[in-house]
Amino acid sequence: MNPITLNRLARYCALISFLLGTFLLGWYVQSLNSKVEEYGFYYLVVAAVLNILILFVVITVAIRQPKERKRLGKSAGLMLINIPITVLYFWVVMALQDYVRVQIKNTTDSMLTEIQISGCGEASLESVPPKEEKSVWLKLEREGSLECQYRKNGIPAIEPISGYLCPGLPGRFDIVID
Repeated sequence: MNPITLNRLARYCALISFLLGTFLLGWYVQSLNSKVEEYGFYYLVVAAVLNILILFVVITVAIRQPKERKRLGKSAGLMLINIPITVLYFWVVMALQDYVRVQIKNTTDSMLTEIQISGCGEASLESVPPKEEKSVWLKLEREGSLECQYRKNGIPAIEPISGYLCPGLPGRFDIVID
């Protein structure tokens, strides 16, 4: 393979791998969807195999063609930078395994106040103004249910969030108060 073409291929592969991995991580953090996590795993396997094969070819050509060694070495280095980035992304996904995100949407004309989310995790919000929404992240401490207690016009109300949750099963819940 032509060293210039191989150099270009290696750089594009490194860049596309980084961009797709970053996209999948952002999508997962936004959704906390187990299907996205699964897509990320399959992507990781495919990207790793493809990058390893291209890296092997780059190193082989660099050894056989000493004049191209510096250029191909830079491309190999660029490809290798993705390894610690992948480890960091994996760490982020694993760290989020014990968290849920609750999105509270107030569709009423009244202020929601003294919002307490409790059960297998604890979180609170001072208020959610009318026609607005706020998110809160909470760490699941144990197995159990999750509910939202709040005041609307000074009157206490309770909204169930989930009947059963446990650490290791991240999720996103949308509560619409109307």
